[in-house]
Amino acid sequence: MEQFDNPTPQQSPMPKPDNNMVLAVLTTVLFCMPFGIVSIVYAAKVDGLYYADDYAGALAASKSAFQWAMIGIVASIVAGILIALFYFLFVGAAVFASMGGMFD
Repeated sequence: MEQFDNPTPQQSPMPKPDNNMVLAVLTTVLFCMPFGIVSIVYAAKVDGLYYADDYAGALAASKSAFQWAMIGIVASIVAGILIALFYFLFVGAAVFASMGGMFD
């Protein structure tokens, strides 16, 4: 009987996760610097972990980079809305108080 070597098929390497570096930098520059810097740190780890054959670590760093960028964007938008709301409330109150003498 002839024996055939059946080589096991090579597993194709998992695709490299997106490092989200562009989103991290945009978050740092346009929205919230502290959260953006944390996002940049995680984004910088993705490639190194992937090429060190730590796919799970690279995927976790990619997700963390994205999450920190989103936290920075959302926090900045919420803070901007709150600042605008308080500004208009206080300006409205000041205008209303200055007009109080007109109705006496």
